Amino acid sequence: MPVKKKTTVNLDALITREDFEASDETMNTASKISTLSVNDLKEGSGLFLASVRKPDFQRETADWGIDKVVRFITSFVNGEFIPAVILWRSQAGLIFVIDGSHRLSSLIAWVNDDYGDGQFSLDVFDGDVPEEQRIIAKKARERINSQIGPYLDYYKALTAKHPDPEIIVKARNLASRALQIQWIDGDVKTAERSFFNINQQAAPIDPTELKLLQKRKTPNCIAARSIVKAGKGHKYWHNFSKENQEAIESISETIHDLLFEPGIVRPIKTLDLPICDKSNNFLTLVYDYIRFINVGDSEKNDEDGTKTIECLKKAERIARLFSSTSPGSYGLHPILYCYSNRGNFRPSSFYGAIEFVKTITDKPPKLKLFIKNRKAFETFIFENDAIIKKMIDTIRRGLQSAKHISEYYFTVLELLDQGMSNVDVINALVKNDKYKKVVTNIPNSDLEITSPVFSSSSKSEVFIREAVKNAPKCSICGGILHNRSITVDHILRKREGGLGIADNGQLAHPYCNTGVKN
Repeated sequence: MPVKKKTTVNLDALITREDFEASDETMNTASKISTLSVNDLKEGSGLFLASVRKPDFQRETADWGIDKVVRFITSFVNGEFIPAVILWRSQAGLIFVIDGSHRLSSLIAWVNDDYGDGQFSLDVFDGDVPEEQRIIAKKARERINSQIGPYLDYYKALTAKHPDPEIIVKARNLASRALQIQWIDGDVKTAERSFFNINQQAAPIDPTELKLLQKRKTPNCIAARSIVKAGKGHKYWHNFSKENQEAIESISETIHDLLFEPGIVRPIKTLDLPICDKSNNFLTLVYDYIRFINVGDSEKNDEDGTKTIECLKKAERIARLFSSTSPGSYGLHPILYCYSNRGNFRPSSFYGAIEFVKTITDKPPKLKLFIKNRKAFETFIFENDAIIKKMIDTIRRGLQSAKHISEYYFTVLELLDQGMSNVDVINALVKNDKYKKVVTNIPNSDLEITSPVFSSSSKSEVFIREAVKNAPKCSICGGILHNRSITVDHILRKREGGLGIADNGQLAHPYCNTGVKN
């Protein structure tokens, strides 16, 4: 199945994040409001918006699609029942949203015309809002303005000499309409416990995401969140020194670029693909990658950022070795190691490739085996892509499949090293008890297709087949070259008098250029 792109509206910047425990010791005994009006949500119009926060460990407020945001705002404008928002006030007087962040953020978005690309969002993302977020924000605004109307139209209707009859009635009703509030009483621990209890009941939190919330101050969690936002957005590392903050942001942006750029347009018409495709499990994918790279890493909180930086540097090193122009990079092509022949990103294949990279880096004989047989190996795994799919489906998914995929790669390499043809390798795998089940009775995906119209995946497969066949190859090992991991090698070495002219140049993987030939 193709990986679905995330098409939800990012409302995360509309309520500022804050550490639950960032409060003074003075008990706050002020009375609490019981309702909120839309005017309370307008920037610069009241004290509520300046005081409201959400816990810094809360999930990103980006789970609602455009339809759901439109339905909610419509329900509020029409006076339909809206569940109460649950709040807690800290001793410092800050108001934290315990439940209802999406509801409250949707109204703030409408009132302030910010669906992920407005001033709130620009401030949080330092003016650099991701392009996909801008596109979705634009679509959301167009839908809401068309079906509901901008909040500003309602506001102006109250003082206009000749207002729109339909809008003025709704505007007058809106002026007296309020969002109900419930309050949590107690200390910080009570509030945090309430947050997890309420949110687990409403929509069970994914185990990985729950760990990200509960272990939010550990190096792996901080690193994962920083990579997802390319070092931008809310700074979960804001308590560290300026030097460490800048290091985290810089390395995170680099890793994000190495793994996720350029973006993918479907159907696929280029082999210039990122190592990973962004999906609805984007944060989980990055966290699993970080955790996989930093096996055995301490789960203690990072007090000054040094452990997070160490964690990020390890992740950057592996990403560079995977595919980059850095000296020593193996330049693995994502289409062979991370995607199906139909262009669908497979997280399990990605994890398997990372395990493979770690192994050839740590074990020189394995690396030598790979380089020697790389051309034949990459031809085999591309032509027999269905084996990986069946392995993932029948053995294990996710991180658990990494070791199995890597071991399969080395088994194939060892068979090819014996001089076997592709057919001989398949026959040998059939006789191997470990691979017999995944090699036999491979299903034909074309049998599932009944429509005469080419699907996006089918179009991608046609292009990928032709493009891989004609892709540039490394002049040293014969493996496929990735656009983001190509170097120009001197045929006659510089130290032997070779000149920097086109006739003395050849394309090569960075590692082959620096580690094999030299």
